[in-house]
Amino acid sequence: MSGGLYDGWAGVKQLLQGDKALVRKEKGHRYSLTTQPPETCGRAVAHTLHILAHREGICNCPEEF
Repeated sequence: MSGGLYDGWAGVKQLLQGDKALVRKEKGHRYSLTTQPPETCGRAVAHTLHILAHREGICNCPEEF
């Protein structure tokens, strides 16, 4: 949180923790979504959130679900 506004990095520390982390730290300041286990990995969670964003009408990308 920066100046009271959500900056997208506020929850990264929590995503790196846990037995099934959703994000992993790479070299330098790079991060990537995890890919295992398939149903509950970072990529699956991101995909699900993208679908929900479309349903709520808050995603403007051309992809359809």
